[in-house]
Amino acid sequence: MRRSVRGSLTLWNTKQRNNSIKQIGTTMNTLQSIFQSTQMIVYLSIAGMAMLFLLVSFFFGGGHDHDGEVADHDHDHDHDAGGAHSYSTVSVFSPKVLCIFLLAFGSGGAVASVYGARPHWSVVIALLSGFAVGAVALYSLRLLYSQQANSLVTNADIVGAVGQVTTRIPSGGVGEITFVAARQSTTRLARMANGGELPAGRQAKIMAVSGDALLVEPVA
Repeated sequence: MRRSVRGSLTLWNTKQRNNSIKQIGTTMNTLQSIFQSTQMIVYLSIAGMAMLFLLVSFFFGGGHDHDGEVADHDHDHDHDAGGAHSYSTVSVFSPKVLCIFLLAFGSGGAVASVYGARPHWSVVIALLSGFAVGAVALYSLRLLYSQQANSLVTNADIVGAVGQVTTRIPSGGVGEITFVAARQSTTRLARMANGGELPAGRQAKIMAVSGDALLVEPVA
């Protein structure tokens, strides 16, 4: 009889212990689910706000960005300045680049949360996603701005530039000069502005644009 009672008590205690363990496990899973849901909401909120800013800047800001101005100086071999101008470039801290970083950060963290990644791993994945996509965006935007700057070579960029005569300019004839304007190396036909001739290898300053040729003078 006593053994039967003891056996029943032991069985009851074991069941109670197992139930307690199950309850603790259920509570932990519930807390983990809540935390993951909160984590998901945070990441999605970051991605959503970044996307909203990008859309607003695209539709209402004309796609413009806060860009830095970089001076571009042209020098000849004798260190004579051939003029200077500036061109737009995209900063690492440009709002557009930062928003793309945050968009990738939030998206990467949300995907990691969906697959049950722990908080610290989700942050690591989010950061790697943000830096990777942000770097690609920065490189692409800088390349785009560079191509735009190179394609906008005007007479104002050409006049005053100093270049090197690559093909002799004879008296009353036409030669060639290579120079840099708007960050683009260009070779154009050239004539002497005031007569005379200029051998290849000499430095010349562009004084004016005349038809398909440039009028140049030698640099002393």
